[in-house]
Order: sequence, then structure tokens, then C-alpha cells
Amino acid sequence: MLQQTQVNTVIPYFERWMKRFPNLKKLANASPETVMKYWEGLGYYRRCRNLHKTSQWIQQHGWPKDRSQMQFLPGIGSYTSAAIGSIAFQWSSPALDGNVIRFLSRLHATNLTNAKQKLAMEAWLQPALQSLGPSRLTQALMEFGSLVCKKSKPHCGSCPLKMHCQAFRLGQIDLFPQPKKKSVPKVAHRGLLIVYSGDRLLLQKPRAVGLLGGVYCFPTASLSPKDRTGVSYAHRYSHLIEHVYPIVIRVNNTAPSSPYRWVNLKKLSQLPLGNRDKLMLKHMHHLKPKEELSRSLQSQISKDIFKHPMVIIPVQKE
Repeated sequence: MLQQTQVNTVIPYFERWMKRFPNLKKLANASPETVMKYWEGLGYYRRCRNLHKTSQWIQQHGWPKDRSQMQFLPGIGSYTSAAIGSIAFQWSSPALDGNVIRFLSRLHATNLTNAKQKLAMEAWLQPALQSLGPSRLTQALMEFGSLVCKKSKPHCGSCPLKMHCQAFRLGQIDLFPQPKKKSVPKVAHRGLLIVYSGDRLLLQKPRAVGLLGGVYCFPTASLSPKDRTGVSYAHRYSHLIEHVYPIVIRVNNTAPSSPYRWVNLKKLSQLPLGNRDKLMLKHMHHLKPKEELSRSLQSQISKDIFKHPMVIIPVQKE
């Protein structure tokens, strides 16, 4: 949960998760939909899918015997296997997260920018883990980087290692580690389709992979500039800024294609939804249904979502 997410954000999710899934068996035996519901709102949903698959693998095969075996599990790479191995199993496997890399980079006045440099630093750390205990030293390094050797305004004055810190002695703390170039997020404009049929709402079924894999979503449609009308909501992902334009329509009892399903409005709260769509649930009751759409947009929706051409029901007849 802490990957790409701050501690204060994670705490309430973690507590709720552990209450529902207090052990591996409970998690492994739960349905994907239930598991995703308890992750709902944290984002990066692939983490949740991988965690569920990993629990099922461990229930069947037992716990990994070493770091290389652990890296075969879904979503567990070099860093995660080292962190779990050292903290949970007392393996002497240095875990270099962002906080630790920053501390070591300043300590040695060097930028750890490639795999070869990081492997050399792991080898340098390994004797200390064996001597002082892998679990407590790994966690101490993470905390030290988070609380003392901070990214901005580090507490160098009270740092017990400042006389051994090469960057401090050179007066170059701000130069290490070298900041990464920030990528410019892409921008997308999409119509977010809020489609009613009586007391039902149309949702896209969870996809196995992708940005919102594992959660239900409102259908979306590509919008030409002339169709980008009304209020829009901006939703930011790590690599994408998505401007969504809610489009509320009421249709006849049209059968959707297989990626979609009708959901009774009373059952919406039981389904896992992404943050963008949870926000839209709060606003959609205040949005007015459209009487008609442009010919191109209506054609696109009929073709992509429904098995037959949809018929929009005028508001006064509903």
C-alpha cells in the first residue's frame, strides 16, 4: 500500500483492510470484487490484483524460501523482495528505497543512477545488515532518510553522521541525489457517460489489466472539440491529466455489449469504483440529462457500447 502512496493516506485503508483480511487465508479465499472494494480509492489497482494473486499462490505453495523465489510472485521485483526478505524473514538483503538511496547518495557524494552502482551499494551494506540485524537496520535506514536526511531541508545540524557525510563536508547536500527529470503528463478529453435505463445505471465491467483494471467504471467516449460542452472535471493520474465531461442520458431497455452491464442504483455502493467515478457519483444527481447528442457521438456510443442503436428518451417522457 505504501508504494507511491504516503503513510498518512494509507493508515485508514490499512486498518480497514486488516480488519477484513486479518490473515492470508481470508485474503486468498475472498472474491476479486471484494478485495478490490477494500482497496477502492487507493489507486494503482495493479498492486491490489497482484497482492491477491500472491496470497493465493502462497496458500497453495507455501512461503518463498529465498529472494529469487519471491521475485517470481506477481508484482514483487528486486526492491520489494529485498524489503520483505530483510524485514519479515531476516534475510541480509539491502532494500534501497528512495529514502535510503538519498541518504547513501549524500553519504558517499555519488549519484546512484544505474543498476551497477546500486548493486555495489547493496554489497557495501550487506555486512552491516548481518552484524546489526537485517530487519531493524533496514527499517532504521528508511526512517532515517524519511525523518533526518529529508529530500528538502534535511536536518544536517542534528545528524549523527554528518562528519562522515561526504556531501555535507563538501557543502553539496543539495546536489545529491541528482533530481530526476519530471515527465510531462499527457492530457486527454473524454466524455464520461452516465447512462440510465429506469432504475439502472450502465457500468463497464472490471478489466483484467490497465489503469483501472479490477474496478467498475463509467463508460467513456472520445470527444471532438465541438462536443466538449458543459462542466468538466479534471482528474490527475501519475502520467495523465484527464478532463471528463459528464454526459447524462436516459435510454430505452437496450442490451449492452459484453464489456458492460446494467447495475441497480441501490447496489452501486457494493461495487469497487475508482476515485474519478466515485466523485462522479456525488455529482451526477445534479446533472441534467441531455435531450440529444451530436450524430457522430450517438453513433459512436451505439457502436461501441450497445448491441443495437440506442434510443434516447426525452426527459419529459421519463
